[in-house]
Amino acid sequence: MPSAFTRDSLEFELHHLSSAPRIIPKLAVLVNDPNMDPDDVIEVIRHDPALTTRLIAACKSAAIHHGTDVTNVSEAVGCLGFAQVYRIAVVVAFRSGFCSRFQVYEESADATWQRAVATACFMEEFALEDNGDLGMAYTIGLLHMIGMFLLDWHCAQIPGARIPVRNLARQLEMERKLSAFTHMEATALALDFWGFPKEIYEPIRWYDRPKDAGAFETNASHLQLAVCLSHELGAPAIKSVFGVKNRPHLSPGGQQLDSIIPKVQRKLQAAIDFLRL
Repeated sequence: MPSAFTRDSLEFELHHLSSAPRIIPKLAVLVNDPNMDPDDVIEVIRHDPALTTRLIAACKSAAIHHGTDVTNVSEAVGCLGFAQVYRIAVVVAFRSGFCSRFQVYEESADATWQRAVATACFMEEFALEDNGDLGMAYTIGLLHMIGMFLLDWHCAQIPGARIPVRNLARQLEMERKLSAFTHMEATALALDFWGFPKEIYEPIRWYDRPKDAGAFETNASHLQLAVCLSHELGAPAIKSVFGVKNRPHLSPGGQQLDSIIPKVQRKLQAAIDFLRL
């Protein structure tokens, strides 16, 4: 059996990945600053040529094409707006480094990414209810599963290792048994390594036990519900699934989930088409 997963082994793996994730915290600060200079946003994006290329390509997709050719970052920002640029940047920055086929988890990497996007969309809807930070909510939802890729790389060394994903308690049990870490802990370590603030990674670290998250309990609780909903989003009768006993039927803000689910389904389909997940 390989050595236990540690912060040192994690950082060894992260050093082999693109530097693009480091751009996202800087970009988030700029986008959320009402006095920011648009040129500063453009300059941050330009530091990663691969991200620049993919962002421009995304702008040319049929989903948002406005009949104007987009040939550079400035035009892309003008076409999409800062909030959408941020969302796309988060996805492409991490998708490029975390798209390998799972060897241990009993789910495809594409399915995991689609669930992550759905989780991010639910988190945005929850943030809208209480005037929360939409970018932060989206980032927490999208990146909560990055640790799965890190653990998969590590646990692939163990013959016959398998980790289920449909039962969170069982998933966490197997992750800890095989690596001494859960995917939430691995995600938090990775995001800390890249310079993300605690407001992003602490809700992820504790989303299975929100009451232990301290000052981050609200977003940890929102994430727990969003992850639960994302697992069921593809169910043919999702409204009835969440209407049965012991299943949530209200959002954190008190809205009926069956009014939010169609919005998320539309956003998810648009994201799949737009970002070619």
